[in-house]
Amino acid sequence: MASVNAEVPHLLQEAVNYSMVAGIMLLVYDVIIHLSSEIELIWLCRWSLGKVMYLLARYSAFVDASVILYYSFSVNLTTESCRTPYDAGVWCMTIGIAICHCVLILRTYAIWERSAVVLTYICLTQVAAVTIKAYMVTEALKSVTFTPSPMPIIAACLPSLGTNISNFTYCIDVALEFQLLCLSLSKGFFQWKCDSTPLFRTLHRDGFIYFAVLFCISLTNTIVNTRMFNAPYSAIVIL
Repeated sequence: MASVNAEVPHLLQEAVNYSMVAGIMLLVYDVIIHLSSEIELIWLCRWSLGKVMYLLARYSAFVDASVILYYSFSVNLTTESCRTPYDAGVWCMTIGIAICHCVLILRTYAIWERSAVVLTYICLTQVAAVTIKAYMVTEALKSVTFTPSPMPIIAACLPSLGTNISNFTYCIDVALEFQLLCLSLSKGFFQWKCDSTPLFRTLHRDGFIYFAVLFCISLTNTIVNTRMFNAPYSAIVIL
């Protein structure tokens, strides 16, 4: 029995290591298999705002992964030094979500035939959402304290939030993504029969899939943050 108990921490460490590495490898694999198409359709095309947003959304994930891996596997971190990688991870996630929302905004703008009214509306809502989220994230990070982890092989220290204000940031994401979906579907509903071109169908299909993925992530973060507020390792689950 003693030998079995002694093996548990090592098994947990291997499970965490393998899951993290598997996620990174999946990201690398996706980049590799689509590299030829990406070079032809993205890199060789002229530079535009859409191209910049795509590349940022595509490759900023490697920055996020690097920060998360460092925070998760650096067992020598102290309760003081944990703050820097933790804050960096939270801000990377916040900025990454904002970039993905910009891609959705460009899609919606294209679907609405470059309507200035629609673009103004969604840009104003995006600016308002980012501003509110930045304030909430800043206040939430100020309230975070760190304690030594009882299992440093998984994380060197555990964050404890003094406020649950960060949960509202995920609610803002859900609301913003839902309104973009409604705009896309409303336009598609009225134009599907009279202007159902392959490009039109692709924009709606891919836009809906993109929205669904982001919406599920935001909804999952909201549920986890609500149900597991300040629970051990809940921050790792959200990140």
